[in-house]
Order: sequence, then structure tokens, then C-alpha cells
Amino acid sequence: MLSTLSLSILISASLAIHAEYKQRARQLYLFKPLTTILIWYLAFRRPAGGAAFYHYAILIGLGFSLGGDILLMFPRRYFLAGLVSFLLGHLAYITAFASVNGPQISLWWLLPGLGYASGILLFLRGRLEAMKYPVLAYVLVILFMAGQAVDLWSASRSPLALCGAGGALLFLFSDTALAINRFHHQYRDSPLVVLGSYYCAQWLIALSIGG
Repeated sequence: MLSTLSLSILISASLAIHAEYKQRARQLYLFKPLTTILIWYLAFRRPAGGAAFYHYAILIGLGFSLGGDILLMFPRRYFLAGLVSFLLGHLAYITAFASVNGPQISLWWLLPGLGYASGILLFLRGRLEAMKYPVLAYVLVILFMAGQAVDLWSASRSPLALCGAGGALLFLFSDTALAINRFHHQYRDSPLVVLGSYYCAQWLIALSIGG
């Protein structure tokens, strides 16, 4: 089941990326949300074991991500709504990661994370305009999400936690690439870079579920 679903996710993600390259709206409207739905179903089928709360929180996070996927396919005026939907998804992921050992704030990831966020915001300075504060809030939330995932892996060193940490860091990379493409300059390979890393991130987060 895992291999079949993962192959289906790979095919659907490839078709979504191809549609983005070729600017085929109908194909993109089908395969972009379908890929996230398949990842949600993969997460749904994962054995929760004694971590039912973690399981539900990840499913909720993927649900909000699906909403963000759909909103970001619409005109630019829906970007803020899509950002909020993804932010809620990250809050759900934070709840999942923090449910294992409690919320953690470690200087070894916090300081580099704040440095990274400052660098990105300075790079985009002057181009965010009215989106400056929403983007700032989003960056802080996704950094905290990634930090919780990395701390969980650092404490347990389990393969499942490694999937969660890898997914969270890939999510951070994907959103950085998306912000540069949307607010700074568009680059030709953005569909592969942004969507490829995004779907890998969500797939890994789904795989972090397990008893």
C-alpha cells in the first residue's frame, strides 16, 4: 500500500509540475490538489499506534495545506487567504511535533533560524509592500514548526522523527523558493524547485506518522 500510494503521489506531482511549466491551467487545477489529497490519504492510512493525537494533528495540517494549494491557484488577491491556510497547517504540525515531548525552544536551532529568516526578509525588503507583516508572521511560524520537528528528531533519533524533521526543513526551503519567485524575481525552474520540494516535504511529514 505504501509503495503504491507513493508511486501515485510521484506521478500526480510530476503531472502537476509539468502543468505548471506548460501553464496548462486545467491540468494544474486537477493534479496540484490531487497530489496533496493522495498524501493526506497516505497519512490517513498510516498506523497511528499510541500516537493518535499526532496522527490527527498531521491530518489537520495536511487539510489546511490542501486549502492553501487551492487558494494559491486563484488570482493574486487570494494569496493572503492561501498564506493563512498554510499558517494554520503549520500550527497543526507544531501541535503534532510538540505533542510528543512538549514544546521546545533550543538556541542551537533558534539562533540560526532567526538569522535565516532575517536574511530572507532583508533580501525581499521593499518588495513585500502590504504583505510585509503577514509574511513576517508566516516566517516565524514555519521556523518554529521546523524547530519543533528538528528538536523531536534530536531527542528521539527515530526514523519517523527524521522523516518529520526532513519534511519540515524541506517545507521551509520550498516556501523560501516560492517567496523569491513571487516577490523578488521569477525563475524558469520554479515549478520543479517549489512544487518538487513541497510535495517531498508533505510526503515525508505524512511518513512521520507511526505507532
